[in-house]
Formats: sequence, structure tokens, C-alpha cells
Amino acid sequence: MQRRKTSVWTPDNDPRSRRQRQESQPQPETQAAQEPKPHMAGRLVADKPKPKPKPEVKPAPDEPKEVTETQAKVKKGKPKAGKPKRTRKREPRDQRAIDYFEKQVREKTPMLFIGYGETLDCTIIKGWVYEWVLVVNEERDKRKKTDFCCCYKQQDAEKVLATMITDLSIVNQKLEPIIPRKNRYKVSDEILKTSQADKSPITVALRTGQVFRGYVDWHTPFDIALILSNGGKVKIFRHGLYDVKVDAPPVKDEE
Repeated sequence: MQRRKTSVWTPDNDPRSRRQRQESQPQPETQAAQEPKPHMAGRLVADKPKPKPKPEVKPAPDEPKEVTETQAKVKKGKPKAGKPKRTRKREPRDQRAIDYFEKQVREKTPMLFIGYGETLDCTIIKGWVYEWVLVVNEERDKRKKTDFCCCYKQQDAEKVLATMITDLSIVNQKLEPIIPRKNRYKVSDEILKTSQADKSPITVALRTGQVFRGYVDWHTPFDIALILSNGGKVKIFRHGLYDVKVDAPPVKDEE
């Protein structure tokens, strides 16, 4: 009977020990992945790919080239924050007229507005810089301020009509509103200040043909508040002036 050969397990021939050694060693593929590739060796990390050229904006068939270029510049630039609108600073002398018309709005005062070939019986809802919002025959009517030359309260209508004169020579000219300020009639502020301080009468003719005589209660760059000889009051818009004359002082009889 033959004796069976037996082998002694050592760390060198033990398959389990050999497997553990192989697992602990780095794999060739992992080492290759960690090492830089030959074609990437000379490339710097800071290098960036070149930007792709942007497509050229072509104008539409019916759109001029300058408009398209301007639109492209606007899209390219960063959006800017909207600038606040500039508003005209209210001067102290303007506040008198502002307060007057705001009071008529609050109290819904019946008013009469004299315009070019029309007289409106209305109330004021709102007054903007260049426009009025009126109620005429229970309907809202948005009108430009240059459409009217003067206005007054209905309660003063009897006194205003008693002293008002209509100059037919002006009416026959069929004048229209003047929009550019440089073309409007300009009255000296010194005349208005003197009339206000001394209560000296002046004669005011409007482009619509109405003529009033009285002294200045207050005035702004846009309005003149006139007190008539019989106590009536009328508000004249300076863009509607045709002429302003200073009345000669009365001559006293010598004794």
C-alpha cells in the first residue's frame, strides 16, 4: 500500500494568502487611469476651449439694418435699472393754483370753462400737468388744458357776465390754441406783481375774445387769478392770453 503524499501549506503556496496579496496590489487598469494620458501631458489646466462664434443677426425683409443692429446691442448689454422720472419741482408760487383746483375737485364745485367756440358747464374730477378730467352732462371728458382760456365758478357767473366784454375783432380771427410756449403772449411779472400789491386794475383780453378788467389776486407761471370790479372772480390761463394792458390811473379834478 502506497503512502499518500501530503503537502505543508506555507504563506508562499497558500492560495488564500496569494489571493489576498493580489487584491491588495493596485490593478494595472487603475494605475493607468491615474496616470496622465500621453496626448494630455502637454495641456495646461488653465487652458479653456475657444468660444463658439455667435450667429450674425440678419435684418428682417421689412426691417432696416440700423434697427436690427440697435436691437442686437440692446440684447447684448445688461439690463439697466429704470431711472426715476424727473418731475418739475413745485415752487411756492405754484402752490396757490394747485391748492385752488384741488379744493374744487374735493368739493365738486360746478364750474364754467370758456374755450375756443365753446363754454362747458362741468365739474373737475382731476387736474394733471397738461390735462383736465371733467364731468360734462354726467359723462367723463378728458381735455387738454390748452383747449380753454379761463374758468370760473357757477356762483360767480352773474358777476362775471355782467362785466365781461366780447371783442369781435378777436373773435373774427378764429384763433386756435398755441402749443409751443415760445409763441405765446408773454406778460411781464412786474405788471402782475404791481397790480397785486397796489390793487391797480388791468385789462386782460383772451384769444377767445373775452375781455376782463380787474386786479390780480395771485398769479403763477401758468395762471392769473383776477378779481373783477364788481367782486367776481375768474381764473385765467396764461397760454390763452391775447393782450394785457395796464389801466391808466384816474385823473383827479383840480380844485
